[in-house]
Amino acid sequence: MVPIIRVVFICLLLGVVGGVFVYLRNQHVQRGDEIRSVEIEIAELDREIQLWVLRIANSKDRVELNRRLDWQNSDLRSISPANILKIESSP
Repeated sequence: MVPIIRVVFICLLLGVVGGVFVYLRNQHVQRGDEIRSVEIEIAELDREIQLWVLRIANSKDRVELNRRLDWQNSDLRSISPANILKIESSP
């Protein structure tokens, strides 16, 4: 009788330990999937930020600005480079 109880106890113990291992492993995999999806989203946002930085840099270009003003048939006139005052920023 005692050996049967031991075998049943050991089987139950191994079953519980195996179940806990599988549960923890699944939690680990789910967290990894969440982290991966957030990293992909961050990478997409970084690409979008770089695209906006390029668009802003292009919009600062005087030639591009004049081209857009002409394209829109704007009443604004281009500014002569001699009339531009540049201010240097300190570090």
